Amino acid sequence: MKHKIIILLILLFFIFCFLLKTQEKFSNDEKSIIIIGNAPYKKKMGTEIDKYKRVVRFNSFSLEGHEDYIGSKVTDWIVSDSFILLEKSKFLKTYKKYPNINLNIILPRVFKDNVEKLKRKLPEHIFNKANILIQDEDIKVSDTYNFRGRWPSTGVLAINYYVKKYNVITISGFNHFDPKEKTIHYYEQRKQIGHKHNLEKKIVDDLVLEGKVIRL
Repeated sequence: MKHKIIILLILLFFIFCFLLKTQEKFSNDEKSIIIIGNAPYKKKMGTEIDKYKRVVRFNSFSLEGHEDYIGSKVTDWIVSDSFILLEKSKFLKTYKKYPNINLNIILPRVFKDNVEKLKRKLPEHIFNKANILIQDEDIKVSDTYNFRGRWPSTGVLAINYYVKKYNVITISGFNHFDPKEKTIHYYEQRKQIGHKHNLEKKIVDDLVLEGKVIRL
C-alpha cells in the first residue's frame, strides 16, 4: 500500500511538471510574436507591442510619429508581390532602412507566377534573402472560406502562416477592411478595393475561437 502511494505521488509530480512546462511554453508563445496590421489605430499600444520578441509589419508601414500607438520595433517584414512590383522605390527605401530585417514575400495562389517577375525586378541579393511564401504551397487557408474569384489579403495569409509556427500569436491593427472606416491605413487616406470584410473577419475570428490568435 505504501509503495502504491509513493508511485502515485511520483506520477502526480511528473504530471504537475508537465503541466507547468506546457503553461510556460504557452506563456512564452504569447510574448513571442505580434503581427501589426496597418489599420487606423485608436489606442496607445506602443510600449506593449515593443515587449514582443518578434514584431511583424506589412508593406508601407511607417513608425515615425506613430511610436506611442504602434511601437518602434520591427523584426519581420511581410510584403505582397504587388507592393514590390508597383512600388519598388518605396520597397527599396524601406529595405535600405532595415537591411537586417526578416523579409517575407507573400503571393496569393492567383499570382504565384509573379515569382519570376519578382526575380527580375529585385536586386539578386535581396531576392535570394527573401522568404517566398505562396498560398497553397506554404500557406493554407481552408477552402470552406469561399472568396468567389477574389483572394485573401496579405494580412490573412500572414496570420495563417504564423499560426502554423506558433502555439498562439497576437495581432493588432486589423479591422479587416471595415467599410465604416474612412481609410484602410493609418498612414494614408485610402479606400479598400476588392477585399471581403466579413469573410476576412470570420477567418480571424475563427482562429481566435480556436485559441490560436489573441487580439491585443
